[in-house]
Amino acid sequence: MEQSKRYIEEDEIDLRELWQTIVKRKKLIFLVTAVITIVAIVWALTRTPMYEVRALVEIGSYKMYNNNNNNNNNNKAILDNASQLAKKLNILFIDMNKNTKDKLASIESIKVPKGSKNFIEIKSLATSNDLASKEIQKIVEYIQTKHLETLTILQKERDNKYKTITKQIENNIKNVDNFNKNNLSAIDMIELLRIKEKIDTMTLEQNNIKNLLAPHNYKNTQVIGEIITNDYPVKPKKKLIVVVAFVTGFILSIFLVFFLEFIGKNEDKEEVK
Repeated sequence: MEQSKRYIEEDEIDLRELWQTIVKRKKLIFLVTAVITIVAIVWALTRTPMYEVRALVEIGSYKMYNNNNNNNNNNKAILDNASQLAKKLNILFIDMNKNTKDKLASIESIKVPKGSKNFIEIKSLATSNDLASKEIQKIVEYIQTKHLETLTILQKERDNKYKTITKQIENNIKNVDNFNKNNLSAIDMIELLRIKEKIDTMTLEQNNIKNLLAPHNYKNTQVIGEIITNDYPVKPKKKLIVVVAFVTGFILSIFLVFFLEFIGKNEDKEEVK
């Protein structure tokens, strides 16, 4: 019981000594904490503010050939694989620009939103919203140029196919007109029916392709809504920097005080000896 009481008294003495040490050197604690905090404030205020801008980009699509000849709007093909496109853009616009110095604007990330197959999200960082928006616009224009080439080639192929089928229909109609309808043999009748059936099939395909050639069936890549800007810079985080500097300065000052106190006691012991 007495031994336990002695330990409590010793702990109380130690805590009292520690508190007395802190009070004795409070000016040093205040000075070190203030200096570190002020340095952090000056650093934060002199940093160039950086603004983050984001954009959600929808990958273009086109309507696919429909054998049923109906207007099924869901029968569409995406112009690019979102994941592969994001990887390619990361290489071109992020990885290849990593070593560029004194950049006023840069692309921070290009990724596919979770659960999405035809969208990519682009984030940029710059000294102004305008510069950050232009960085994103460069990427969007790059994608649009590539995808427009794909759409143009597809439209030309379909247009050529439409012309070819139209010509085939015309030729078959001429063949029908060449038959002498008054003196048709059984074989001629079968051949005539076959040609007419072929004309009907080709006409159906012709109409289908004609519908596919409509402009609304081709959609290039575009930004959904507007590019999202921020009124306030995201870097540097001034409040966070100041708070961290203050806490760090206070902890370092306490450590310094105890360290100086330890050195002082050792010197006193040396003098006594």
